[in-house]
Amino acid sequence: MVLLETRGLWLYSIVRGGLGWIRRLACLQHVPVRWILLLEIERLKNPTAVVPGYFATYWTKCLTWIRVLNAPDENFWMKTGYRVPDTPRGNTTPEDVKAGKVKTVPVERFPVRSFLISPDGSSKIAAGMIVTLRGIAFSGFGRVNQVEVSDNGGRNWMAARLGDDHGAYSFRTWEASWTAKSPGRYSLAVRATDEKGNTQPDEPIWNPGGYLWNRIERQQIVVGNAS
Repeated sequence: MVLLETRGLWLYSIVRGGLGWIRRLACLQHVPVRWILLLEIERLKNPTAVVPGYFATYWTKCLTWIRVLNAPDENFWMKTGYRVPDTPRGNTTPEDVKAGKVKTVPVERFPVRSFLISPDGSSKIAAGMIVTLRGIAFSGFGRVNQVEVSDNGGRNWMAARLGDDHGAYSFRTWEASWTAKSPGRYSLAVRATDEKGNTQPDEPIWNPGGYLWNRIERQQIVVGNAS
């Protein structure tokens, strides 16, 4: 019954730093309380454990005690800091925030994202060379089941080969073969889709905390004798 009525938790820890004992406090809301209790029990054995799929803004190390709350937490981080606009994708404008028009909710799950890791654009690629593009993708809503790559501004996409599936919420590697047919500058783009059908958009997002950014990433590549 206590868990059903709980509105949040205070997780209190004391960490020894260079200047002595430093107190740290993390407060949790809108994440299932049973997850948090199980998480902290698990972290007694595995200090790096986290609730999968959620932002790590709330987790604290070296747990000392837990306080159960029966009312919403009013501290800065829960009331103001770790929040996003209650809008599609958490998007808003500086003007609406300044005018006080934006209702906010706690930040929770990671959006689906993907990255091109190699090549990184630091050196030229010879024209006609077959290059293996490599990267990672992940989502806070489940497994990544598709990654696509484009070299023409998103007009056309080709499917990448996915690496091992280590389960929902895990990083998933991907790779794709690409041939730079002629000298010039190319913009390689990558996007991912998860098992819930969430796909990375190609529009930017803005909110005061900078959370939930998942616009399609691009990497500039120079091929051949381009200057």
